Amino acid sequence: MANEADVTVKNVFSDNVTVNVKRRLQDGTVDLEVNIGQNGAEQLHLPSPEVALLITVTGGMDLRDCFLKVKTDVDAEAVHSRTEGNWTLKIISNEIPPDAPTTMNVTVGHDEPD
Repeated sequence: MANEADVTVKNVFSDNVTVNVKRRLQDGTVDLEVNIGQNGAEQLHLPSPEVALLITVTGGMDLRDCFLKVKTDVDAEAVHSRTEGNWTLKIISNEIPPDAPTTMNVTVGHDEPD
């Protein structure tokens, strides 16, 4: 099972909104946090299925109605928290060989036509 992935998070908000991404460990602690400005992107590593990325927007904006696009080479779970207004992403059980390179591309922002 592929149990890790390199995740690129891109901020496509058009109104100078900052996206905050935290890497949350199994015990709930955060070991890495980045802020991504408008049209910026950052790559983070998910080292195991027990580690999750918590995506929020600074200023308390609720992400429930915002665009989230995930393109991934590994099976992933994306869960929205209504109470906290954020998205949580993590790897789930899969049949991909452990040595296969795995990536995840996440786009956060306003929905735009393709």
